[in-house]
Amino acid sequence: MKRNLTARLVFLFLFICTFSNQVISQRTNDYKQLLGQYIGEVYDAGSTEELELTIEMLHKLSEDNKKQWLPMYYQAYGYIRLALYVSNREEGRAFLKRAQSLIDKAMDLSSNNSELYTLTGLIFASSIRFYQEKKAQDFIEMALVAYNYAIKLNPKNPRPWFLKGQILSDDYGTKERDLSAGCKFIKKAAELYNNVQVKDDLLPQWGSSSNAGYLKLCEDKNKR
Repeated sequence: MKRNLTARLVFLFLFICTFSNQVISQRTNDYKQLLGQYIGEVYDAGSTEELELTIEMLHKLSEDNKKQWLPMYYQAYGYIRLALYVSNREEGRAFLKRAQSLIDKAMDLSSNNSELYTLTGLIFASSIRFYQEKKAQDFIEMALVAYNYAIKLNPKNPRPWFLKGQILSDDYGTKERDLSAGCKFIKKAAELYNNVQVKDDLLPQWGSSSNAGYLKLCEDKNKR
C-alpha cells in the first residue's frame, strides 16, 4: 500500500515537473517570437503611429517579462526614433526622457551592458537639436563618455564605434563637417559590422547601413 502511494506521488511529481517545464518552454518561445516581431516593426516603422503602436506592444511584453531587458531597450530605441520625427522641442525632449527612463530600468537588470550605454550616448546625441546651440558641446561630450564606456565594455560592439565617428564628423549647425575626426572610428565600425557575427537574432543589429553611408563619405574624402 505504501509502495503504491509512494509510486503515485513520484509519478505525480514527475508529471508536474514535466508540465511546468513545458509551460516555461512555451512562454519562452512566445516571448522570443513576439519580441522578434516587434523588433522588425521598430526597425521598419514608417510613421509615428506605427512606432507608437509597436512601443505599446513592447511595453505589454515587458510587463509580462519583467526580468528581460531587451523589451525596454527596444522601447527606448523606438522613442529615440520618434524624436527624429518631431521638430517641437518639448515633444522631442519628452520622447528622449522616456527613452532614458527605460534604459535606466534596463540597467537595473543588465548592468555594464555595452548596448545600453550605447543607447544612452545616442539619447545625448539626439538631444542636441532640442536645446540651445550653446549646449551642443555638452551633449557631445556626454555622448562620447557613454560611447567610450560602451566600447570599453565590449570592443567588438560596432554601434558605439559608429556613433562615436558620427558625432565627431557631424557639424550640428556650428561649423563645416570635419570627417577627419570621425573616419577612423567609422572604419573600425565597418570592420566589426562585417566580421562580428551576432548569435542571437534578438540582440541589437542596427547601424550598418548608416555606417556604410559615412564610410563612403570618408572614402570620397580620401580620393580628393
